[in-house]
Amino acid sequence: MTIQELKKKILHLVKINLRHLPKEIIPELEIPPQQAMGDFCLSCFNLSPWLKERPEKIAETLAQKLQNKEKDLIEKVNNIGPYLNFFLKKKVFFKVVIGEILEKKENFGKREQEKERILIEYSGPNTNKPQHLGHLRNNFLGMAIGNLLESDGHEVVRVNLVNDRGIHIAKSMLSYLKWGEGKTPDGEGKKGDFFVGDFYVLFEQKSKENPELLNEVQELLKKWEKGDEETLALWRRMTDWAIKGLQETYQKIGAKFDKWYYESDFYKAGKRLVGKALKKGWCYRRKDGTVEIDLTQFNLDKKVLLRKDGTSVYLTQDLALAFLKQKEFKP
Repeated sequence: MTIQELKKKILHLVKINLRHLPKEIIPELEIPPQQAMGDFCLSCFNLSPWLKERPEKIAETLAQKLQNKEKDLIEKVNNIGPYLNFFLKKKVFFKVVIGEILEKKENFGKREQEKERILIEYSGPNTNKPQHLGHLRNNFLGMAIGNLLESDGHEVVRVNLVNDRGIHIAKSMLSYLKWGEGKTPDGEGKKGDFFVGDFYVLFEQKSKENPELLNEVQELLKKWEKGDEETLALWRRMTDWAIKGLQETYQKIGAKFDKWYYESDFYKAGKRLVGKALKKGWCYRRKDGTVEIDLTQFNLDKKVLLRKDGTSVYLTQDLALAFLKQKEFKP
């Protein structure tokens, strides 16, 4: 006997003691919220309209009728308000559960349901620093959710969005240009993401002493977006260092991804979408040139889509990524 067969046997017992219940109405057994409420419970709310009685009365009547039925299977039956609680013979219950575990092995607990393709995006590293404890938490959450969904029979697509461009990346680059002295991770005996991260920290320290560096880093970002080859060459080099370090981390913790997305590949598509939204009046340009969208009608804030200098923000490329995921993975 399986757990499902056990439940069917109990439900059959309920049905034959509810003579006026239409055949097409099938009661459902649930797992009680507390162990003290039994192994299975039956809510009588859905039965009330058909039996023309209060759910509490239905539960009470059933508890009385079933009290001494199937004594080899059921230890006792009681009612608490509108709920009918079944306490099974432990020996029988354990035998059924353990038997099903041994039979189904790793498939035990999987539900019979329509399988779906489910996309999970997690990790989301920046290529200007190593991952910290918060990133690791997100990694393990993503891995756990993916494993649970997969064990439930779903097709899980794990994707990682790498934030490999933007002002934070430019800070590491400018710092390396000024104080890197041609050093490399291998030469310094450092993991690549830690090596790049050191220059990001150095920039933050130096910019407090010399605020003019903040203007310089904005100019470097503009050069990157305009495709300046020298700037792009440095960016590729430092990105490779960081990615190599990140991959070492993923290998250590067992994180695997079906698809890697890089912001640099689609941020321009995001800017084009913002341009279309401007023409349609879905967003607006402020006096200082910043492009913004008002989402207050959805109980959200006003959000910047493009900075006043025309450079993009996280949300810009997120717009493009949403379309890209839909195109690549929606069945």
